[in-house]
Amino acid sequence: MSTSHVREKYYMPTELSLPPARSARIMGNRLRFPLVFWALTVAAFVSTATASNAVPAIYVFGDSTVDVGNNNFFGGNPARANFPPHGIDFPGRRPTGRFSNGYNGIDYLAMQLGFRRSPPAYLSLTNIRQEAQGVNFASGASGIFDSTSLYNRGARKFLVSGTGSIGCVPIARLSVPCDGCFEYTNNLSRKSNSATKIALHKLAFRLPGFSYSLFNPYDFIVTLTSKPQNYGFKEVIAACCGSGKLNAESDCTPNSTYCSNRNEYFLG
Repeated sequence: MSTSHVREKYYMPTELSLPPARSARIMGNRLRFPLVFWALTVAAFVSTATASNAVPAIYVFGDSTVDVGNNNFFGGNPARANFPPHGIDFPGRRPTGRFSNGYNGIDYLAMQLGFRRSPPAYLSLTNIRQEAQGVNFASGASGIFDSTSLYNRGARKFLVSGTGSIGCVPIARLSVPCDGCFEYTNNLSRKSNSATKIALHKLAFRLPGFSYSLFNPYDFIVTLTSKPQNYGFKEVIAACCGSGKLNAESDCTPNSTYCSNRNEYFLG
């Protein structure tokens, strides 16, 4: 059996072009879900049903980092971001359910592929025919996707994100002297990335036509936060919205204070 196409991308840039302030993910200051906060947050596969466009549709699976509003439709008390100041830099200055002050990463990925933004949240669809144009299934607090199940439904091209330096998010730093990173959790991230790489290699050999790109955000974030001034940032330790030390002792709520210089904050 011939091997599938594999593109592993480990970003260690000398120059980095980053989105403007409206895309900075500065609202989520609490690490509610340590093992899925960055673990496989983006699992987007591209439909090849038609040949009229290079990328006819995107289907997104992930957690709060790529949720565009599915959690708005859940009852009970799920993680939600459908209230200010979320969305303050989104077009129309409105909260959409994105855990961000503006666009999130999947929006920018979609733009690069020729779309206006992320496909709509699955639970917002009113017509099944809309699914042919792409769907975002991501949900804050979700688990890790089952790639084999997606493959059985026709998916062949995958973009998989590994795990970032979750021990360096503001709430994790609260328990470390001098606001340092919680290295035990970072070590789990590194192990998760290694296991993900191995798992994808195995799938590529076992599943005919399986093609993937693997993004390693851990190295990307470490590079950026080591010299943030090189990339136009000034604050990489504290959250922009919240309260208490590092703005990490409470969630970002409508009553929280938030920074005005959002383009200078980076929260990995």
